[in-house]
Amino acid sequence: MKNMVRWAIRNSPAMNTLVICILTVGAISMTIMRREVFPDFELEMALVAVPYPGAAPTEVETGICQLIEEAVSGINGIKKTTAVAQENAGFVIMELERDSDVQKIVNDIRSEVNNIRGKFPENIEDPEIQTITFRTTAIRLALMAPEGIEHSGVPPDEIERELRGMAEQVQD
Repeated sequence: MKNMVRWAIRNSPAMNTLVICILTVGAISMTIMRREVFPDFELEMALVAVPYPGAAPTEVETGICQLIEEAVSGINGIKKTTAVAQENAGFVIMELERDSDVQKIVNDIRSEVNNIRGKFPENIEDPEIQTITFRTTAIRLALMAPEGIEHSGVPPDEIERELRGMAEQVQD
């Protein structure tokens, strides 16, 4: 370490050049880097809901949920599978990988569920397969007036106007 410091002191032109190069690369990186003030958050899911009237959760788990989980385990593009067995119905929720072909995966799930229909118990109703898309912003912002301002004698219209002006400044 001492040798590096000695070299840096003896070779100040080289160090100045190194600093200029680092600053230049940093400035170029800042202009290229992707920036978002309010990034969008997307989550694609597929849901298989199977009504099973009069069944206990254990029957639903063994007769429906486990069969569906095994059937869809070989499908590419499924990130995570969660099964919920409750009285009278079973649900299998599949979180899909980002940037995957959602319609193709849902069609694959539909065909796998149709292939195992003969293994389901007799009393089940038709399985319902649907996609769920969560598209929400990742950031929420709220502005509040100071506590007790309504008793300060300032008209409520003026308080609201001031808060709207602040909100527009934050939005800009």
